[in-house]
Amino acid sequence: MELMIQVVSFAGLVICGLVAWYVYSQLKVKQKIRNEWGKLPSPTKYDKEDSLAKAYDVWRKQQAKMYQIDDTTWYDLDMWSVFQMLNKTETSVGSESLYQRLREYDASEDLSDLKNMMTFFDKHPETREKVQYHLVKMGKQDNNYLLPHIETPEKQSIPYEPYYWFLGAGLIVSLLLTAVAGKIGLYLLLLFLCVNVLTYYRVKSFLETEFRTLRYLSELAGLSAKLKKTSVPLPAETHSAISEVQSLGRYSNAFRVSGTTEAEILVEYVNIVLLLPVFAYIRLNRLLKSKQEAIRAVYKAVGQIEVALALNNFKLAKTVCEATEMKSRGVEAVGLRHPLIDECVPNPVCWEQATLVTGSNASGKSTYVKAIAINLILAQTVGIAIADTFNYFPGLVMTAMAVEDDVLAGDSYFIAELKSLHRVISQVEDGVMVYGFIDEILKGTNTIERIASSASVMVWLSRSQALVLVATHDIELTEILHDTCANIHFRETISDEQGMMFDFKVRSGASTTSNAILLLDHLLFPQEIVQAANRRAADYRDTRVWT
Repeated sequence: MELMIQVVSFAGLVICGLVAWYVYSQLKVKQKIRNEWGKLPSPTKYDKEDSLAKAYDVWRKQQAKMYQIDDTTWYDLDMWSVFQMLNKTETSVGSESLYQRLREYDASEDLSDLKNMMTFFDKHPETREKVQYHLVKMGKQDNNYLLPHIETPEKQSIPYEPYYWFLGAGLIVSLLLTAVAGKIGLYLLLLFLCVNVLTYYRVKSFLETEFRTLRYLSELAGLSAKLKKTSVPLPAETHSAISEVQSLGRYSNAFRVSGTTEAEILVEYVNIVLLLPVFAYIRLNRLLKSKQEAIRAVYKAVGQIEVALALNNFKLAKTVCEATEMKSRGVEAVGLRHPLIDECVPNPVCWEQATLVTGSNASGKSTYVKAIAINLILAQTVGIAIADTFNYFPGLVMTAMAVEDDVLAGDSYFIAELKSLHRVISQVEDGVMVYGFIDEILKGTNTIERIASSASVMVWLSRSQALVLVATHDIELTEILHDTCANIHFRETISDEQGMMFDFKVRSGASTTSNAILLLDHLLFPQEIVQAANRRAADYRDTRVWT
């Protein structure tokens, strides 16, 4: 009796310990959510860009929007770093949705549902924390292939289904026979155990990715059921979709075949010998075909919740404004800043016609051009801008900036530059409202042909529906195009005490200063070189002839 009491007491202590640990882990997660809210997200081992790009490619093929940020523009503007700064998502569904939203948008994109969701979470922090907790529990899984399964379930079917049902039923029957037929039943049981284990690992060798995908899908269904019980304002059709798919959540445990505790390991062995992952896979694929629209609706709803939370977090971490759409072509802003530069100097924007941006090296031209482009993307995709005010007319953002030669394709720098620029020209020819951002236009060729070609390109673009902003060192362009393009510039100040200084403030008009030769002097090039360069530059300014 005393031994029994000791056993019961020990079991009670173990159970109490497990309960305490579970409660403590919950509280720890909730405290982490609270502590990290309003701060820029830390780097994560998940959300690799190749994984997000694959999901976006599936999404784009199924339901492409009017404007798409192509890879050249995406990498010219380092939009991946912008994405990471915004990416306070807790699930891969959320990060995929945020990535997709930044990569494509419609003209006059309807952001009202997103903004309403953001407002709700602003006003209901307790609900927001509860939702975040459920999202954290689901977690992330790179290369989850969720969208391919949702969009093309007919391609994911498993062959020879009756064979697996026979093995599963055979194991159960042999187990029953063991009780009544002795050795025969035991031999059959051992046979089916061996065959089932071998069959499972054979199937797993070519369906492991699909198992992981459907486990994540079932966890998404379970998450949606939890979100439905909160006060999050979901549309009636989303509630109906959740009701249709929430039962799929019970299949997630069937795919668990890796654990640490004794109980988890026991459950996993049962799953393996009964081929439960295979049967769950077969069942889910069948349900997926009949519930495709509902699952897609749940995916979108969870994605929108995650994007709304990420944007609310970003609004607390950075000073942003709500972007406003204008009826006239152009961009107007006050206090515009580059999101990736700490303590960036704010500048105004009044962009209504083709514009040349001139100025000395390192004076802020490229940063200013990129800041406008990035904020124009953010305004149209998520409705915010890093500025005091930001007004815009909808259009496709395209860049031709970080051009590199392509040795494998046999393209010189200039050919690569022409191809990059021709992307913009082609869209304009197709009648698209393009915002073109070009850094050092056609710098890969000789001066005479560069000036002539650049001026001709600018005149052609200025007569189209497009708006272009070109950062250049070619002062000749400001002279040739003085009746065609507006001019703004950045400048430096030079003093004996502080040397060369930049205030990074945009000013109207063309630049009248340069600093390339001053930098030669500053970096201690031989004075003979510096003096000769100054003399030649002065002679050219006076005579327009090189000596």
